[in-house]
Amino acid sequence: MRKFLYSIKKFPNYLGRFGFYSGLKLFIIIERHLFQSTSEQVIVKLPQTDYPVYLRPTIADFSAFWICLVAEQYSTSPFPQSDRLSAVYEDMLGKGKRPLIIDAGAI
Repeated sequence: MRKFLYSIKKFPNYLGRFGFYSGLKLFIIIERHLFQSTSEQVIVKLPQTDYPVYLRPTIADFSAFWICLVAEQYSTSPFPQSDRLSAVYEDMLGKGKRPLIIDAGAI
């Protein structure tokens, strides 16, 4: 019951981030897998991307999905240099370069 209540609390974030239809769909797909013990990979399509997101059936992957793509805790938009960073990134892509992001993580 506790997991269910925790999931319900996250529902408004899905709606705010992805809109009603996509938010509801993603909420159901992602959150129901937290209650199942399965070895199947979860594949979701985000509305603003051309490629699917593949999630292993682990708490780590679902947590990373929540933190990075739903809650946008790593968004650079609140920072003044965000527009410059986006421009440099788009320029690199336009020149055929492939920017590399290294996530050194924590132990």
